[in-house]
Amino acid sequence: MITGINFTGVTGVTIGGVPATSYTVDSPTQITATVPAHVAGKADIVVATSGSGTSGTAGTSDDYTYVGPTHIEQNDSRIDYLGTWSTYANPVLSGGSYTYTNQTGSSAMVAFTGTQLHLISCKGRVFGIADISVDGGAPVSVNLYSATDRYRQDAWSTGVLANGLHTVRITCSGRKDVASTGTYVGVDAVETDGTFSSVTNAQQNDSRLFYRGAWIGYANPLFFGGSYQYSQTAGSSVTIPFTGQKLDWIGVKGPVFGKANVSVTRPHSLVHFL
Repeated sequence: MITGINFTGVTGVTIGGVPATSYTVDSPTQITATVPAHVAGKADIVVATSGSGTSGTAGTSDDYTYVGPTHIEQNDSRIDYLGTWSTYANPVLSGGSYTYTNQTGSSAMVAFTGTQLHLISCKGRVFGIADISVDGGAPVSVNLYSATDRYRQDAWSTGVLANGLHTVRITCSGRKDVASTGTYVGVDAVETDGTFSSVTNAQQNDSRLFYRGAWIGYANPLFFGGSYQYSQTAGSSVTIPFTGQKLDWIGVKGPVFGKANVSVTRPHSLVHFL
């Protein structure tokens, strides 16, 4: 939003010498404009009119500050890894290293508040296909294979989302391109136009989960942490206390599974009833 005076007969709006993507003259004292892409830093806003001429750039009242993307490396605590991941050091990588896995089901989850997230990864002959989901939705398959090794690649983006809190999960699918010699998936860094949030993961056998009724543990390397809990006794429940804005329940689906009743109470706790 641009405020000023004599906004009549406006013929153009530029930010840093680049025309605004779009603008609307709301009144003689206000213009709503969509800023164009620009490098991070300050840029002058200039309004041209047919009657009053072009606004000046002296002082700071016309300044607009572009904020660059927020960038975190693969070893940042706000990226939550599940399963088996390894670290590889190389100065050509972002931050000098990246994290990788070829264990099917291993995943990395990132939470951010903003409109967009970019995955920075490596591509090469041993890389496979990552399944990536946004806000718990259906995953999309991202092929990381390349005939030549390529570093610091903008491998995938959420696209523009509604501004708010979002979660992204990157999972090793165990699948690969027909030309690939491996199924590796890597995380070099992630970037957002907003801010990152901390993510806390609790496995099914975590002491912070309160089980009631009859539950049974089942071990399988395909599951997060190598096992999961299940029940078919009506009324059995698990209570999960948490403080935050969002909770994702990671479960198993299949032909023998039924329906769960889920309720949220305050202070925040999620309860699953069978």
